[in-house]
Amino acid sequence: MRAGLYLLEELGFALEANDSAAVRAARSLGGHHGRFLQMDLEGAASCPRGQATLGGPAWQELRRRCTRVLWHPFNIESAPAGLSVEAAVLITGLTMVADRLASRRRYWVPNAHAPSFGANEHYGHARRQAGEEAERVGLARFALDRVAFTVAMRDLRLPTPFRRPCCRSCRGWPLSGGVASRW
Repeated sequence: MRAGLYLLEELGFALEANDSAAVRAARSLGGHHGRFLQMDLEGAASCPRGQATLGGPAWQELRRRCTRVLWHPFNIESAPAGLSVEAAVLITGLTMVADRLASRRRYWVPNAHAPSFGANEHYGHARRQAGEEAERVGLARFALDRVAFTVAMRDLRLPTPFRRPCCRSCRGWPLSGGVASRW
């Protein structure tokens, strides 16, 4: 999360406070592994501290270059002005699913032994494979209505198969209100 925070700022994501677009996007990046850390923008998550503890300036420059290479195939002209909580949750969830699918040995081993590609070739190949893999595991595209999360999820009573393990591991945690406390 900390490594991505200032890279996102360089791309134009606002970085003013803990609810700014850069922080929410960085939390989505780190959160796909299940960790949503608070970011002390003046202390532990500050740019100089991050560079010092995450490999120094040379590694930060390499991350910067890789980020720029990834930015172009998506054909994005500018960073979004903001990032809502709902969008960050959805992006994190989609990234979790993509990470789980791409981490399967059956999927990544053949790709690891594939010939080297340029960024655009890799992007095109990954897009084709993503569609094939999603279809293979039974995922389908669907349209989302623009409604508040609490409205969209008001009828949700039991955890989904993805949430069950998490809910089991959280038993006994103090919960007050919200969706999780209903389970």
